[in-house]
Amino acid sequence: MLETNPNSVFDYPVVCRAEVDLPAWLAELTGKSGWRLEGEEEGELCEAYAFHRGQEEAQVLLYRSGHVMVEVGDGVLYDGHLSTAPGYARMQYYNADSGEPVLLN
Repeated sequence: MLETNPNSVFDYPVVCRAEVDLPAWLAELTGKSGWRLEGEEEGELCEAYAFHRGQEEAQVLLYRSGHVMVEVGDGVLYDGHLSTAPGYARMQYYNADSGEPVLLN
C-alpha cells in the first residue's frame, strides 16, 4: 500500500506492509477453528484468499488500500479497514525509495 496523500508529513512515498494470520482471524470471526487455505489469487486491486473448513467456504479479500472483506458462505463477517482488526494485523511502514523503516506514532 503506497501513501499518496498530498497532506502527508513525509516528503517521500511510504509503503505499508501488512502481515495477517488469516486462519486465526477466521477462527475468531466465526468461532470455529480448522480453516485451511485452499487458494490465493493476486489481482490489480486486491489479493483474494479462499479457505475451507469441512463443507464451509470463506473468502478474504485484501485490497491495496488497506480495506478488507471477509465472507463466509453467503454472509459478510467483516467489511472494514485492516488496521481496525485488533490483534490480527501487524503493520510496518517503509520509505518506498530507500526501504528504510519508518516509525509512526
